[in-house]
Amino acid sequence: MSDYGEIASAVARLAWIVDHKEEQAGYMDCWTEDAVLDYTFADGTHYNWNAEEIAGLLKTSYTTPETECLHIPTNPVIDIDGDTARARYYVILTRMGPQARPVGVGECDAQLHKCADGRWRVAVLKEVQLLVYTRIDG
Repeated sequence: MSDYGEIASAVARLAWIVDHKEEQAGYMDCWTEDAVLDYTFADGTHYNWNAEEIAGLLKTSYTTPETECLHIPTNPVIDIDGDTARARYYVILTRMGPQARPVGVGECDAQLHKCADGRWRVAVLKEVQLLVYTRIDG
């Protein structure tokens, strides 16, 4: 597979593991050892998690039926420079269940590194929540 394809796959793998509640080791294998996740909510609330804190997110995120969602990465723009790359893309957050619908949109800017084992991993992921849809009941 080309580097472009492997980078797009790395981004999709993050979403897949979170959405399908796959094992912690698989999730952390998507990140470099010194990874950073920088997240800003639409209301301005900001978090900056290190690798250890990122590891804890999989255990606590999207764990109830009210919060089960699919993260749909879309429109990747990938620039590769040797063993480093930048991937910019959107994530559409879609609520699952009987009232399935889009519930948010995020803009992502990821820095990736090609590691010694040949795998591309995320070193820094900056996500800004662009839109939070209003809750639709009934």
